Amino acid sequence: MKLSTVFGLALAVATTAFGDAIEANDKEFEGMLKSGAPILLDLYAPWCGHCKRLAPTYDELADRFAHAKDKVHIVKMDGERNRKTSKKFNLEYFPTVKFIDGDGNDEEVKIRDLEGLTKFVEEKTGVKSKIQYKPDNSNVKQLDQGELESFVKKTSDPVFVAFTATWCGHCKNLKPDWEKVADVFSKDKVTIAQVDCTSGGTVCGDYAGGFPTLLLWDGVSSDPKPYNGPRSVSALVDFVNTETGVGRGADGKLTGAAGLIPALDEAIKTELSDVTSAAYSAFADKIAKLSAKYDGEFKKTAAKYERIARKAAESEGYIEREITRVEGLLEQADKIASEKLDNLKRRLNILNMFKVREGILKGEDKIEKVDL
Repeated sequence: MKLSTVFGLALAVATTAFGDAIEANDKEFEGMLKSGAPILLDLYAPWCGHCKRLAPTYDELADRFAHAKDKVHIVKMDGERNRKTSKKFNLEYFPTVKFIDGDGNDEEVKIRDLEGLTKFVEEKTGVKSKIQYKPDNSNVKQLDQGELESFVKKTSDPVFVAFTATWCGHCKNLKPDWEKVADVFSKDKVTIAQVDCTSGGTVCGDYAGGFPTLLLWDGVSSDPKPYNGPRSVSALVDFVNTETGVGRGADGKLTGAAGLIPALDEAIKTELSDVTSAAYSAFADKIAKLSAKYDGEFKKTAAKYERIARKAAESEGYIEREITRVEGLLEQADKIASEKLDNLKRRLNILNMFKVREGILKGEDKIEKVDL
């Protein structure tokens, strides 16, 4: 019987279900090698816990390439029972995953997550999976361990990172809420990211003591701030708001705190000594001096405080008039682009902080800040 016929029968018998990885023995595997098609081989042991955790991921990977079984073989093998193959690849531990190209050259694959394995097979074989490995509608930025630190260093925007592992149950529970948090801040200069710590690399060892580990880089300090609170959407959103000043609710809408920086709000209360032109001008100078020490969103937001103060220094009654103008624009919200609408709401919040201070300085009743 021809080798191609033998291999075809072996393939049909060895595949336990449509899409599952091919379960092969030593003899069948030799036939696959001679076929010339690339092979991804998982050498496992029945008693191995890590092997059991990898098994469903590996079968799903096979399902993604089931349409191209003649171009790439996703194979699994009991490494204890099939000693010839184990010896061939110098098996030392379970599971061991090997990629063998069409010329018989092999390399070990350390990737253990479905998306990473899918991408690896696509790049090595040129065969496209039928299922996209990265959802087009996800606002979570996927970062490899090798690119995390460079990404954080080159951006001045906050980055909130979830360090996860594919076998981690708590990580799987976090995933839908993490997606919702990313959706909440999708219009803001805040990156909600994920690093799969089973995809190969050493960075996770420096940052993740367990899974999931949540860390936020604020765009100013090189040291991340850990998050150890509840993992609900509202709690995670509150944490991002506190650290970044974005000010969004769990529903994605801006709150009355949007666009405000607590340190500058406190400065309005303590440093703005009068409503005169000279007092506003002096206050604007202090804000400019303070913001010069920073970069990123803090500096941009501080510039808004400074501009408002300088306008107030140039024109008496500016704060009241500007509030009236902005509120008038907000009444036409259905005619304004969402990004501009958000900027107007942030501006109104800052203006209201100045209005409260003016009311106190003039001896008027304190005006409560309105939650938008």
